[in-house]
Amino acid sequence: MNLDRRVGWRRSGLLPTLAMKILTTFYRRMLVVALSIEEWSAAPEPPAGFAVRLLGLDDLRAYLRLRPDQGESVIRARLALGDRCFGVWRGPDLLHTGWVATRSACPVPYLEHEIRLLPGDVHPYDHHTRADARRLGIARLRMDAVFEACRSEGYRRSVGVVAWENATAIAAARAASYHVLGLVSRARFGRWRRLRVERWSDEPMPAFVAAGRE
Repeated sequence: MNLDRRVGWRRSGLLPTLAMKILTTFYRRMLVVALSIEEWSAAPEPPAGFAVRLLGLDDLRAYLRLRPDQGESVIRARLALGDRCFGVWRGPDLLHTGWVATRSACPVPYLEHEIRLLPGDVHPYDHHTRADARRLGIARLRMDAVFEACRSEGYRRSVGVVAWENATAIAAARAASYHVLGLVSRARFGRWRRLRVERWSDEPMPAFVAAGRE
């Protein structure tokens, strides 16, 4: 399913920002998107002057300078679970980071649920670019490195989730040639909660379960 067919209405401004914030307190939607790692091709002309590598605890200080909104304990917990973070550097400066998980159950905090990956799937999440380094093509460098590493380990597909109202993230997913598998909606009123999954593709789609449930 093409992304443009499902999200073009939001560009008309039908839902003002304030109204959207109020709405998403009770009702949230995320597109489930995927692309084939096996068919992924690296950028033919990558931007010069940047280096991509896997980050470790030795890079924690540089990471927290880029992401002061995240605590050290969060990063250590992700690494302990086996999640990996790839970073794009220009000299000593860390400009862009992105995480990828291969474990079977990955949290999706926005939905208060977990995505249960199918065999062969990886789940990229939490990408961030420094404001003055945007639109330089460095996110593609990170994706090339991630997918090359995952493909060499036998993984076949990248599965992500994108908030319905996040036009920037949807544009990035479209540019990377992700396609839509379906839509996950979560409604919450007090203690009552309900999750609805819509499948828009014949391609296998991962399950979503309440966080912490076996």
